[in-house]
Amino acid sequence: QHPVLVSEMDRVRSQGGTALKHLEQQASLIGHLEQAGLLAPETCYIEFGAGKGKFLHFVSRAVGTDKNALYVAVDRDNSRYKFDRFHINSAGVFKRVRMDIEHLDLARVPDVVDANMPVVACGKHLCGAATDLTLNCMANYIKRLPQRSGDSATKRPREEADAPVESGDAVTAAAQDGEAHSNVRSAMKGLLIALCCHQRCDWVRYCNKPYFLSLGFSPSEFRIITMLSSWAVCGRPTDSATSTAAATT
Repeated sequence: QHPVLVSEMDRVRSQGGTALKHLEQQASLIGHLEQAGLLAPETCYIEFGAGKGKFLHFVSRAVGTDKNALYVAVDRDNSRYKFDRFHINSAGVFKRVRMDIEHLDLARVPDVVDANMPVVACGKHLCGAATDLTLNCMANYIKRLPQRSGDSATKRPREEADAPVESGDAVTAAAQDGEAHSNVRSAMKGLLIALCCHQRCDWVRYCNKPYFLSLGFSPSEFRIITMLSSWAVCGRPTDSATSTAAATT
């Protein structure tokens, strides 16, 4: 856990409930960012499904007082009591993009493009297909970067660079392009996503269809498997707990 949230956790510890749980999760995620060397100055941090922007708020505190950092909160809803209000005159530049991730083209967001900083994409509890949409969004961003790189050796025709990666091929396309555009990959510094609600994934937006099909499954079975995934967290009692309950009745 990252120490930046210690005082906040101490403040709510006596209150109980879910507040402490969420802070502990945020501290863990930011701790993983630190261990991976992703908390650094002159970096663009983009939080997908940001909501109020609380996680991004603590990321900025963990990064420190670097005024060249860029923080971008992406969410389709207009939440009340956003944490943006704490950063009107603070270190770093804070921006909010109100848009569904499915329709977001980062290569056309001026603040991200003009910053010319390596990107760290993150998300806390990106529900179901939102994770797939985020991966597709970042793959499309990487794919379009060569068009702006100025390097004639890697420059693609405009119509090819403007064409989005189809959902389901994003991860494959990014992997195939990775070696040929190692200079572009350096612009994507890292990605951290806390997964949530696998049962809400859908085949249309799933980002790695070739892998799923290679395992021998069919598209019609995708929905069944996503529903089965919820069994892992459904709270079903273990055999020992069931035996104990039976013995006491």
